[in-house]
Amino acid sequence: MKYALFVVVDPTANARAEMNALSDFERGLHNNGLPDSSCEMLLPWVVLCDLNNGLHTLTKLVHLAKAHQLESRTLFFDQVPSWVVTPPSEK
Repeated sequence: MKYALFVVVDPTANARAEMNALSDFERGLHNNGLPDSSCEMLLPWVVLCDLNNGLHTLTKLVHLAKAHQLESRTLFFDQVPSWVVTPPSEK
């Protein structure tokens, strides 16, 4: 696998404490210079990493989410998904 899509599960439906944890997670991203040049932030809490240079960054993201007790998911791809690089068609 060459790419990983890291997603923090949206805690908006959960307790206020989880929203605070999400804010702390965002501050942690900023304080640690994440994501770096090997990864691209697609949306808040959604990051696409090129695993050729971004494996270390991915592990930092996972660790940071875990440290703030946030649930996350990582999806692996052989190539950049077309829905990431192709903008939606305009109607």
